[in-house]
Amino acid sequence: MRFVRRRARGAALALVLPLNAACGDARGSLVVVSDTTAAAASRVVALPFDPAELPAAAPATIPGGPLGDSVRLALARRDSVARADAAFQEVRRTANDAARALAPLDRRSADYAGRFAAWTALADSAERLRASRDAHTRRLAALVARLGDHAALLGSGPPTRPRAAADSAARPTGRSIAEAALARGVATLELAPGPWWITPVTEDGALRLPAVRREVTARSKDTVELK
Repeated sequence: MRFVRRRARGAALALVLPLNAACGDARGSLVVVSDTTAAAASRVVALPFDPAELPAAAPATIPGGPLGDSVRLALARRDSVARADAAFQEVRRTANDAARALAPLDRRSADYAGRFAAWTALADSAERLRASRDAHTRRLAALVARLGDHAALLGSGPPTRPRAAADSAARPTGRSIAEAALARGVATLELAPGPWWITPVTEDGALRLPAVRREVTARSKDTVELK
């Protein structure tokens, strides 16, 4: 009986090990290329959620009263612009990929008709997102103009989110934040299948918005550019 149990235990281990190896092999590789603007950061992270959903850290310089309310509203609108632009850029990229896939196809085929209809839907969606982004941008510009000299309270550069808040928010997803150092503007991340949001880490440790979304599939290889 002991011999049988040992054999059964050994068979179970033999099954577990290949499964674990398969899980490891299922990870996708994502190469992150950072231009000179984002290269002020030395590291990039991949998050299992959009960091724009995290609460913003309010600058310590925001005053109280109506002026402070206007500054906070401007910060919220700036975040809305960043989110709208990220959504537009993602759909535009997908639409451009679909357009390139159409080029070699026979326009008389049923396959072309179906793909063209899908591309048209993507293009229409991109235009709606562009219009939404531009509307958010106009509202932000109008509010900043009313702030006048107080617009300096908004700070400079793109909006960010605290890294500590991201670490806490990642735990319920069951996926940890992945991080890699940039070497000459390039970093490689090995990620489990699923949606990921890629963003650089600023000098003070915060996550810069907007993050770039990528869907990682098993054993895939993809490249994302941060601007």
